[in-house]
Amino acid sequence: MNRFLGKDADGIPRAEVMCPGCKTVQVKKGWNLMEKQFVCENCGVVFVPLKRLWQEEGRRGLYMKYDVFKTGTNEVVRDCFVLRPDKDPAALAALRTYAETTPNQKLGTDLLAWIREIEDGGVGSE
Repeated sequence: MNRFLGKDADGIPRAEVMCPGCKTVQVKKGWNLMEKQFVCENCGVVFVPLKRLWQEEGRRGLYMKYDVFKTGTNEVVRDCFVLRPDKDPAALAALRTYAETTPNQKLGTDLLAWIREIEDGGVGSE
């Protein structure tokens, strides 16, 4: 999946792009990433990945909206989905179902307490 990574220490935008040919993932950086042609370092295919990414950002459905990093290692976590139960009733319902069915009783209890706080307009609610 193609995605923006933000800016590096020098303030230069970075993006993670996947070659449509060989499917290798590469990090590209520069000021003109939009509609820029990239040449795959692995197979030589020329592609323009970020124009499509920009167009998809405003489309409804499943798309990468958040970057998730593992605490401690700062490693990117892939194949996950971020829920905002303080903003989305469907997310709140999903979180409740998870809390009620997880085998981790402590986690379930903590999640149900968080849900109550959200419903009462407290922590996690804006």
